[in-house]
Amino acid sequence: MMNNNTQQNPQTITSIAIKAKAGAEDALRSALTGAGAVIRDTEPQTLQWYAVDFGGGHFGIIDTFHGEEGREAHFAGQVAQLLHDNAEDLVEGGWDAVLAAIANGDILSSNLA
Repeated sequence: MMNNNTQQNPQTITSIAIKAKAGAEDALRSALTGAGAVIRDTEPQTLQWYAVDFGGGHFGIIDTFHGEEGREAHFAGQVAQLLHDNAEDLVEGGWDAVLAAIANGDILSSNLA
């Protein structure tokens, strides 16, 4: 889901690969599907946010930011709190697995203007 804040090219990226707990696939899919609108409405420094269903209970989250300040705001936001509060029920390995799966990086190149 793309944020309306397209005047800034993203400089940093975060990805998180998680696996739903058995039987929680639909609930995790639903939570991630609804999260895009919340991020769009409450996180102006999150430039892009994607939730991906890879099938077989495997999901991914990809976020881009102009800088570290945006990333910090994102992880202090409503969706991060929702995932934290529900990780034990939705994610295999719970919140610890979410934290272990976080990968942060710098964007070297993109097709954005």
